[in-house]
Amino acid sequence: MEVQRALNRDFQQGLLTRDECMFTGHFVFRILIERVARRVGHTRIEDILADAEFHAAFVANADQQGLSPRQALAWTESALSNARREWHFVAQDLGGQHHFTVSPALAARLGGPSTGKLPCPTLRLPVPALLLRVPPEAGLRLPHERQSMAVTEIYAVETAPPRHRWHLWLCAPIDSKLVATEYLQFDLSPQATLDGTTADLRRQHGPRSSRYWMNCCYFLAGAARYLAEGGPRQEVCYDEAAYELGRQLEALPPDAHAKRAEFAERLRRSGPGYYTLLTDPLASH
Repeated sequence: MEVQRALNRDFQQGLLTRDECMFTGHFVFRILIERVARRVGHTRIEDILADAEFHAAFVANADQQGLSPRQALAWTESALSNARREWHFVAQDLGGQHHFTVSPALAARLGGPSTGKLPCPTLRLPVPALLLRVPPEAGLRLPHERQSMAVTEIYAVETAPPRHRWHLWLCAPIDSKLVATEYLQFDLSPQATLDGTTADLRRQHGPRSSRYWMNCCYFLAGAARYLAEGGPRQEVCYDEAAYELGRQLEALPPDAHAKRAEFAERLRRSGPGYYTLLTDPLASH
């Protein structure tokens, strides 16, 4: 990509720091993924990675790195990991920025191993792409070095049948800058339970690692079931201006492309302005 070449040139000339170069590169990468996603759809990352435009840009970027075969393999794995992360952000934006939060009282009893017995056909997210915020009471964690960190966010994208699949990105902050993450994708086989359909993946990861992210899968499945069964929820507005902006965007006609693009960009910078809170009907008020 010409932009990436310009970034590398500016870095070599001392015009950009490494952090500035990386930040700008991530932004450019996200723009590319969004452009392709608007054309091929935003819920199937396989279609994006296989797209001719994305593939050409990816190969061109790799070729100009001047890496040895071993370095090129490591670079490719890192770049694909970055692509998956940026795709989750794009899927949230194009999917309407649906944010859900679980109340502390409900989090303490949502999910659990019993959720693994749920048949896969019943595991449907309320929207194709969502962000689920996790309170500490859920007890979800990811390993990091010799300790574990609390999971605070689960990004989820669902590919609809016939290839019913979940793509999950789990985030556990380490400090103000670093985040421990785990990226998962697995098919929700129509004849299997959640435990059954993730069995191979758990064997690949090993029991020590998989028990952490499997608890996150249980929690997400529990939230999905809770919503599907009509569990109590409420819409919480935290930014009146952004909330109104979102409502105005929804009211615009589909063919008002320029206006919709303007409103969408403003909304992207501010967030949706509200989230859906899943509440516990058993909690006292």
